[in-house]
Amino acid sequence: MKIGLGSDHGGFEMKQKIKDWLAARAEVETTDFGTYSPESVDYPDFAVEVSRRVSEGVLDQGVLVCTTGVGMAMTANKFPRVRAAQVFTAKMARMAREHNNANVLVLGAAVTPLEDIPAILDAWFAAEFEPGSRHDRRVQKINACALRVTSPEAIHERDTEIYAAIQGEMKRQRQNVELIASENYVSRAVREAQGSVLTNKYAEGYPGKRYYNGCEFVDEAERLALERAKQLFGAEHANVQPHSGSGANMAVYFAMLQPGDT
Repeated sequence: MKIGLGSDHGGFEMKQKIKDWLAARAEVETTDFGTYSPESVDYPDFAVEVSRRVSEGVLDQGVLVCTTGVGMAMTANKFPRVRAAQVFTAKMARMAREHNNANVLVLGAAVTPLEDIPAILDAWFAAEFEPGSRHDRRVQKINACALRVTSPEAIHERDTEIYAAIQGEMKRQRQNVELIASENYVSRAVREAQGSVLTNKYAEGYPGKRYYNGCEFVDEAERLALERAKQLFGAEHANVQPHSGSGANMAVYFAMLQPGDT
């Protein structure tokens, strides 16, 4: 199990003790993301280092410590797929794992005695979440709530009126039957992929043979699309990146023409 540790200056001493205790656990591989001294720092910087890696699956779990635990918990829970639990007792640690599938343990150095930490860690690592249980159903509702609330959050920061229009259309689609053939529904994942940083890339050509540099990640996305298209249609070959839609249509049209066709 890969565990990430992080603290600010207020949690530095406790984090160092936790690192020593975790070193004695053979099943735990620990990485310390700082801070590395008791000098004053900003807690979000270190919460981000741990929480981002838990969110992306690089780390299995995280342990964060600041003076009260509040700031670390607030920062960690900004990340998707992170369920940070501020814990004061061993019972809370056990229930956070069993009932809430918490994956980031948050502690407050000023509110939790150092001598209580071994029991809290033991309870945390001994407990297991039960998939398919009533608790799982509730955690899934937490995840669904996060998806509804945050889409599309970046637009809200820039233009609340456009945000309101988009939210209104999303509500309309949820509550109505779409009868216009030219419109369709797609998942949030598809919408995010279409509006990603790949959308504006100049990537004419084929993988490894682009007209422009800086297309290595476009190549990887296209490789995945090719493999999935071949699997989906049972084909030996596929082309997912013509220069444009009209060019692709014309290519198919010319391929089907026979001499004398009008």
